[in-house]
Amino acid sequence: MHLYVVPTYKQLWACKAIIRNDSILCNRSKMYQCHNSSKCISIYRLNDNVRDCPYNDDEQLTMVNSTCKLDYFKNYFKCKKENRCISRHLVGNGICDCTEHEPGLCEDENPDYDLSRKKVSFQTICDGFTELLPIIIDGQNQTDETECEQWSCNNTYTHCNSLWNCFDGAHEIDCDRLPTINCPLYHHICISSNTTQFMCLPIEKANNGQIDCLGSTDEPK
Repeated sequence: MHLYVVPTYKQLWACKAIIRNDSILCNRSKMYQCHNSSKCISIYRLNDNVRDCPYNDDEQLTMVNSTCKLDYFKNYFKCKKENRCISRHLVGNGICDCTEHEPGLCEDENPDYDLSRKKVSFQTICDGFTELLPIIIDGQNQTDETECEQWSCNNTYTHCNSLWNCFDGAHEIDCDRLPTINCPLYHHICISSNTTQFMCLPIEKANNGQIDCLGSTDEPK
């Protein structure tokens, strides 16, 4: 009989409060009530990779979605991409507890990388390269490359920067003038892949899927 009672007793005990089963104590602002259980724990034991609640809801971050908004969670680390918080004990522990932004790059494991990508210079906005770490705005990931359809790729900051920010390289026109060749307007100077001589390539042929210039310089994207 004892062999059957003990396992059942242990399961029931797990659902019991870790302190006195006192509703007054459990209702305090710094206590967390476990789901479907009389058990309550300190809020400082949430999201610490230690299961305290019988149904593990203290570690299921989607269920504890208000933790980042609480004033007493100042000692918690905020995963900005997912807008959730984890215990600071998990920061720098060799395990990515926040979602990786890029392979091998994680907010809670690469603090220097995180700081370097929180702010960017104005000229890098909508330049075709993502510098800012994604953040959730209105339920969607937003970066410095979000909603750039109306942003001109040919501007003061991108003109003649040697990077093809515009699909057809319009901002690189007239940047490499040579005394031996004078190209008309809206033409790129490049070395022909057929003759290995300098040539003028119409802008319409840039990034059209056909290689005309040596080294595929006309097809960078």
